[in-house]
Amino acid sequence: MGRNRGFTGALIQIQREAERQARLRAATETRAAREAERALRAYERAEVAEAKERQRLYVESRMADVELLNEELKEDVAALELLLRDTLAVDDFLEFEALNEAAPLPSFTPMLSAHPSQLGCVLGCPALGRNISHGGKRVRMLMKLKSPLIRPAKLGVSGASPPRK
Repeated sequence: MGRNRGFTGALIQIQREAERQARLRAATETRAAREAERALRAYERAEVAEAKERQRLYVESRMADVELLNEELKEDVAALELLLRDTLAVDDFLEFEALNEAAPLPSFTPMLSAHPSQLGCVLGCPALGRNISHGGKRVRMLMKLKSPLIRPAKLGVSGASPPRK
């Protein structure tokens, strides 16, 4: 019996040891879970604090930028006020009519005063159709109107009377 009890005692001892290790393992797991939760909460708190610090630094940076811009604006306003004061102190008068310059006009020579020898060149150009010396329609039409510009005898048009002297 003693031996049997020794075997049973050994099994009981093993079972107790297994239970103790299971409790120890469960306590260790519980402790690790609490530590993980504590570390997570600390991380979250640190993250919130860091976000607040970043926000604070951003606000300070923006405030410094605005202060710099305000200083620049004050300098610009002061420069403009000085310019206005200096400009108002001077009595400037500008006469715009004095700045106008008359444009030189080219001299006008009407065709009536042109020499008849020049008319042949003008009236005989291809833009008017046929050459005057060949008796074009335009020349005959101008002769019917008795234009003082055309002198048929000088231009060589046939059937015209000689010029009067």
